[in-house]
Amino acid sequence: MHPILAAALALAALAPALRADHPAAFSRDGAELWVANTMAGSVSVIDPRSRALVREISFGGTPFSLAITPDDRLVFVANTELGQVLVLD
Repeated sequence: MHPILAAALALAALAPALRADHPAAFSRDGAELWVANTMAGSVSVIDPRSRALVREISFGGTPFSLAITPDDRLVFVANTELGQVLVLD
């Protein structure tokens, strides 16, 4: 399955839990889809193949965008409400 289609299906499966725009980024191998939940103040990690929520990381504020390092070790989350860039490992 194409990664974009997998991401769309994964987000559609979780649509009732999501409440706003959702910037997203894939891990390099495509095994994880990281989604910024702007209204919920969290980041969700989704397995795009199974469409399952792997984990949700809550920290408050408004996560506006995110980026994953090329080695998949760190995820940077821009949080506009807190005026911070959070680093998740």
